[in-house]
Amino acid sequence: MTKRLMKEALIDLMDQKPLEKITVTEICKIADVNRSTFYAYYEDISALMLEIENEVLEHVTIYADNFNDYSDKRMLEVFEEFFDYVRDNAKVFRVLIIRHDNRNFNRRMLDTVMEKYKMSLEHNGELPAKYTYIYSVSGVIGIMGEWIDSGFAISSKKLAKMVWQMCVKATRNG
Repeated sequence: MTKRLMKEALIDLMDQKPLEKITVTEICKIADVNRSTFYAYYEDISALMLEIENEVLEHVTIYADNFNDYSDKRMLEVFEEFFDYVRDNAKVFRVLIIRHDNRNFNRRMLDTVMEKYKMSLEHNGELPAKYTYIYSVSGVIGIMGEWIDSGFAISSKKLAKMVWQMCVKATRNG
């Protein structure tokens, strides 16, 4: 419970200002914990941020674990479930993908997806195939950011269909 409160406090603060401008004191005040409690769990704010990112990336892999089938129908379901998760956790994703200096997180997400789906290995490590997958995953991250920023202007189902069609075109023609 305490850790959850501190994570929520950090996300709330990051929705307002950059991570570098946030202090442990601010987190503790919002979470209603004292500094010694914060330091009992985390070495610093970066450690708290890393834990938040790791939890999100864990969820990314959960969707991949739930199937062994790369059929269009199943992939659409997986994308839709994931986009529902993104919408349900909009503030966290807005902070991680849009507001926060997201290069590191986006790279970690890309690496997580590539590793989980073994994308770079499917074509015997061919560089053009790997680039195609990087392009696809990076594109999904970018589209997700725009979807969040637009206030989820289309449904998860419609977004899943659009994204899957783009990924199929990129990977089958790449």
